[in-house]
Amino acid sequence: MSDSPNTPTLEDEEGLLPSSPSSSENNSSDGKALEADGDVVLSDDLAGIDVHQAKRVLEAALLSATEPLPAVELRRMFQPDLGAELMNRLLVDLQQDWQDQAVQLLRLASGWRFQTRPDLQVYLERLRDTRPPRYSRAVLETLAIIVYR
Repeated sequence: MSDSPNTPTLEDEEGLLPSSPSSSENNSSDGKALEADGDVVLSDDLAGIDVHQAKRVLEAALLSATEPLPAVELRRMFQPDLGAELMNRLLVDLQQDWQDQAVQLLRLASGWRFQTRPDLQVYLERLRDTRPPRYSRAVLETLAIIVYR
């Protein structure tokens, strides 16, 4: 497997990659090459698509989103359309890129999103303001009337 930081690699997770013979010299017409260990290495320019740039765009969209984004919605950012299979491959590869970080890319029923790792929640909760809410005199009087009735 290539250790070059410029060559994105995609591992066969969730059955997203097609099965084909394992050979380090096997180059298919769509720009993919299978390494000896079965991993697929995408060229940086797959059918006119800059894979590195596509991953950067996906990363920016997911980091700036306020809610999970489905793959269908993420595909709308690209012209020409990347297709469902390539989009899923890019997202899985991006997920692998973030595997050892404080933030992880998760696939949910409603789409993909970045979130902090559960083991760091203890520290993040210390940033939350835990003061009890303060009620005005008018709100307290209204509540007292409601309780009385």
